[in-house]
Amino acid sequence: MTDSGSIVLALLRLCTGGPLEVFPRRDTYDWNEVLDICVRNGIVALAWDGMQRLYDERIFDAGQMPQPLMDEWTSWIMSTEQDWRLMKLQADRLAKFFSAHGIPMMVLKGYGTSLDWPE
Repeated sequence: MTDSGSIVLALLRLCTGGPLEVFPRRDTYDWNEVLDICVRNGIVALAWDGMQRLYDERIFDAGQMPQPLMDEWTSWIMSTEQDWRLMKLQADRLAKFFSAHGIPMMVLKGYGTSLDWPE
């Protein structure tokens, strides 16, 4: 596994309550590759939550990531949040439609699993 891959896994462990010690301490990180891995796997927001925990614990400083990359990462987060809001709106519309026609509805993934994740 690459160094960036291990950083991504550590961020995921942190966002799910893993110990702070899982984050590899280095002088430099390839944040471009970390973001690329997260984008390819659809886990940008989850990794961001892990990174936020590092900020909160003063283990990581925003200055360690170049500002243009921080802006790109923030853009991905904002896009993800917008997608979630649109998904919720559509799920609400479908639920009302199905209910009006006596059709039971069950959400299996996507929006449904997001309900178990803290904001």
